[in-house]
Amino acid sequence: MILASGLLLRHLYSGRQLLRRSIGFWAKPTCHICFVKPDKIIFSGRACAESMSLSVYFSTLSITGSMNKIIIIKAGSTFATIRQSLGDFEDWISRAIASPSAKISVVNVLEGDALPSVEMLSGVIITGSHAMVTDKDAWIQVLASWIPQVVERNIPVLGICFGHQLLAQAMGGCSDYHPEGREIGTVSIKLTPEGKKDRLLGFLPDDFIAHATHAQTVIKLPANAVRLAENPFEANHAFRLGASAWGVQFHPEFSADIMRAYFDEQTASLLREGIDVTELQAAICNTDAANTLLKRFMTLVQEAV
Repeated sequence: MILASGLLLRHLYSGRQLLRRSIGFWAKPTCHICFVKPDKIIFSGRACAESMSLSVYFSTLSITGSMNKIIIIKAGSTFATIRQSLGDFEDWISRAIASPSAKISVVNVLEGDALPSVEMLSGVIITGSHAMVTDKDAWIQVLASWIPQVVERNIPVLGICFGHQLLAQAMGGCSDYHPEGREIGTVSIKLTPEGKKDRLLGFLPDDFIAHATHAQTVIKLPANAVRLAENPFEANHAFRLGASAWGVQFHPEFSADIMRAYFDEQTASLLREGIDVTELQAAICNTDAANTLLKRFMTLVQEAV
């Protein structure tokens, strides 16, 4: 049994390199943390005094206790028929992240889940929703008042569609119905000069395609926001606030099958809006580049830990 000072917590939580602290002997990298107190950590595992260097290395540590976590804020659900066959927003995001080792929790704010203390977070993803930012429902107001705390601490945040619009609204921008109506389908998007240099979007091609479906939009960006992507219909397809908060109007978690299902579910209402459903359905295709965005976001989260 090894007793270590609480000073080690900062090194353990980084999780990126071998832990090295002088506590008296060499411990093999099979050690585990089996108990955590505010002022100490107790390690268990084999250890041997092989050196007088008074150094200890731990390459693999299993920690039982509070750790920073990544959360998906579930701001809504897809249509019931789509959910039954293809899953829901949080399922698609998790698949796109493609990281079995990532510790991700879902916070369903619609169902009354409490938002966690921001001190416990290492990354936040806010899903899309069939709700509107302008609905002003109580849960939307609670989430909007919580977002600035995350942004101010430079915790990586990614808002998708509704999450993108709410991020802008919460940080001093304005979101409302798009004056030209709905954008839906597989659409072409262009990076701005700033987008080409961005840590998250800069790895995408200068011109790429992505799936989109939205009636509301970011009418006005927050004062210090940087526009990263646009197209002729949507001026604010992506933006960044500070170093670590991003909003994307498009859906990096959508597959072509999900996009087709959205058309199947809404054909009648889209026709009433005067949208050429047949032409847009024919244009649906895979969006391989855009679908890597969530995996790239997770890389940035891990680098920031």
